[in-house]
Amino acid sequence: MAKHHDQPAKQKDDEPKKPETAEAGGVKVPEWIELAKLAQLNFDGRRTLEWRLAFGFWTAIAAFTAAFFSGEVHRPSGDFGTYLWISYVIILGLTLVFWQLPLHDAHAGDRSWKHFYIEQAVMNGEPAQHAKMLKGYAELVERGWSKWQRRNKIWCAGQCLVSALFLAMSWWLITHVSQEVKKPPHSKSLVARVIEAISPDSHTEKAADD
Repeated sequence: MAKHHDQPAKQKDDEPKKPETAEAGGVKVPEWIELAKLAQLNFDGRRTLEWRLAFGFWTAIAAFTAAFFSGEVHRPSGDFGTYLWISYVIILGLTLVFWQLPLHDAHAGDRSWKHFYIEQAVMNGEPAQHAKMLKGYAELVERGWSKWQRRNKIWCAGQCLVSALFLAMSWWLITHVSQEVKKPPHSKSLVARVIEAISPDSHTEKAADD
């Protein structure tokens, strides 16, 4: 009789134990979390590089513009303004095609895969659901502007507009102001000379002298 009562307990002990770490789609949950962290690290590293490139590009525009006010570079005569404008448009187009679009496309991919990995970990394995989600997220490999989130579109457009604004300011300063800046006494800074050249009073005095 005692043996009869011990048999269910023995059968219970023989049941396979569930692993302490649940799995999602054949991958352990901590591994999904690590993949999500890796996607976030990729995003953060690329964002740091993005800001370095942006500030470097904007600094180069400022340095090129300042050269025309320092006396080191003299503006050529003729259609220089037209050629400069065309060059700036080409530069802006190159930064858009070979810098901004690929960069923000990669940003969008990292963000999407991070959320995918997190959802996989949270779901704790349901093969049908995982297969459906994996198919949806795999389509993000073929990304593009139309599939970006609103945040990515605004960020990309904002950086492009700032770069376009700096290039337009540079063109205007070089073609309309640089020739009006007088060779400075050493007591005046470059900024002070530019302000003096674009101020209405300076144009009034010049007209009076003529």
